[in-house]
Amino acid sequence: MSDHDSEFEPGERLDRFRLEKLLGAGAFGEVWLAMEEGDHGFRKRVALKILAKDQSDRRVEALLREARICGALNHPNVVDVSGVMRVDRCSFIIMEYVDGETLSAMWRDLEYLGLRFPRAIIVDIGVAVAEALYHGWKAVDAEGRPLKIVHRDLKPANIMISDRGMVKVADFGIAKVAPDHNVTRAGKLKGTPSYMAPELWSGTRDFRPAIDLWSLGVILWEMCTGNRFFGRASIAEIFDLVTNRDPKKEIDEIRGYFPELVPVLSRLLQRNPDLRYQDALEVARDLRLIRNGLGAAGDLLQFNRLLRAGRID
Repeated sequence: MSDHDSEFEPGERLDRFRLEKLLGAGAFGEVWLAMEEGDHGFRKRVALKILAKDQSDRRVEALLREARICGALNHPNVVDVSGVMRVDRCSFIIMEYVDGETLSAMWRDLEYLGLRFPRAIIVDIGVAVAEALYHGWKAVDAEGRPLKIVHRDLKPANIMISDRGMVKVADFGIAKVAPDHNVTRAGKLKGTPSYMAPELWSGTRDFRPAIDLWSLGVILWEMCTGNRFFGRASIAEIFDLVTNRDPKKEIDEIRGYFPELVPVLSRLLQRNPDLRYQDALEVARDLRLIRNGLGAAGDLLQFNRLLRAGRID
């Protein structure tokens, strides 16, 4: 964060929010930890996703759209959004503050310690993410109309692990909502190449759960092997690997570490979306069966504490 010149300073106020700490920054703007201060001594820590000042109307509308999408979601495994505001030419989303770290940060800690994810933790995270995706697909708007939300940018950096052992899917910024036909422009790829489903590379307009379930499959594969699914491949090389690499080799890498997961990953990583899982709830159910077969094992809360202790040491 020290390399980023922020537009704001700790202690600065945006309406009823007092900024405390810069949490992240990107092309869209910044994410700040803030204290919401209301009447009668009300205080609550929140995260503010702040769009950079003087942005185009298109950028502001994208932020508002993200808030509308997330506002329709209410699930323990989804980062909660409570509103959107505009103060002094500055627009921002008010979000639940998750006191923890991203899955990608947790992975870096494990690499530093020379460890890999325990099998029970892999499955627990997989179940939570699958249930979050299912909730998005089944969500309805204020009038009760189905939204059929597809995240489209599921990756370790968008999965939060709280210090209380909760898994939270974040950042529905490029999510696709079924009734919203004018968001994605033809010819533009949106998402993170390493986790994009093969059909997205082909320019599909058929946005359905199988897109996010491919991404979940890649994430589970990486957690099992401790390697990147596409290594350090360039975008052009990733397209070639998605198209031409033998899927059997990908699954063979799993057999030595977590053979019970092979049937699930074999379906999640199908190149043809019609052969993939079509329902995230079915993925969660299959993963739960695997988890039950693992017997008693430490949960995410215990794992977090052990990881933190190892990091401190």
